[in-house]
Amino acid sequence: MTEQTEKKLTLGEKIAQANDIEPVRAPMSGRELAAAQREDHLRALEEERAGLKAAGKDDRVKQVDAEIARVKGEPKGRTAPDTGTGSSGRVKQSDVPDGDIADVLNWVGEDAARAKVALTVENKKDADDRRSTLVEKLEKIAG
Repeated sequence: MTEQTEKKLTLGEKIAQANDIEPVRAPMSGRELAAAQREDHLRALEEERAGLKAAGKDDRVKQVDAEIARVKGEPKGRTAPDTGTGSSGRVKQSDVPDGDIADVLNWVGEDAARAKVALTVENKKDADDRRSTLVEKLEKIAG
């Protein structure tokens, strides 16, 4: 490690490095913790999938693939209609993913109907919980 890099480390990081342990991190916000747990879960599923694939358990691989798609917020085994409104012709507020901004925007895509519903859900939140960045992007898509 170079001297420049060492100067950027905090004292706690230097101690952790010297003792070959993980440094203690500042507490995460609820969203950061949820995102970290989601990433850990996804990583575990991908490792499980690789093991199952190597063992030739293709039926179980399909189940794990479906769970990976669910965690990532992807449709499993189907494609969304072009309108994004489903077979009933309406998007429900309960359809909007309860995740980070990327999850919501991935679900919305370029669909104005979905953007309007997601915007309604976001605007119902308390002012402290409302994500202005998401609101701006949804307003642009909704038209």
